[in-house]
Amino acid sequence: MTALARSLRSSGELRSPDGNAGVAGGKRRLRLVEQRRKRRVGRAVGIGVAITIAVTTFAIALTHVTMTQTAFDLEAEQNLLAELREQNEQLELAVAILEAPDRIRNDATSRLEMVPPSAIYYLKSEEVSSGDDGPGTPPQPGDTPAAPRRTASAPRRTASAETAVANEP
Repeated sequence: MTALARSLRSSGELRSPDGNAGVAGGKRRLRLVEQRRKRRVGRAVGIGVAITIAVTTFAIALTHVTMTQTAFDLEAEQNLLAELREQNEQLELAVAILEAPDRIRNDATSRLEMVPPSAIYYLKSEEVSSGDDGPGTPPQPGDTPAAPRRTASAPRRTASAETAVANEP
């Protein structure tokens, strides 16, 4: 209290609305209105700061949880990728083994009971198509000239006849 307020109380001039003297002789204590406003503003600021701290703490915790979950998901995906790469390597190895010519030849002779050919003959066509009939094979150096084209009335040899002719000694 200020010196003026103390002097007024002691003289009895400072009285409460019901006529009682100040603190010394009365039941009520008089306060300035400004002090209440300051307390209310102080409380509001304190509550606002507390709420801001709580929200910020919650946001940081949520971000941490999200980052941790993402790290676990990333690790799981990396493990899956490693497993799939290993499986892919095993499948590529299996394909290489299955495509091996020796394995195919062994399966053909043993499991399918095929017989290897006694001799291999290659057939060569004497006919070279011209550019208007579609794509043809251009003559190579050393090839014999192309035979005249057959007409519809001329008989054609079948593949079996050509094979039979090629197999003749």
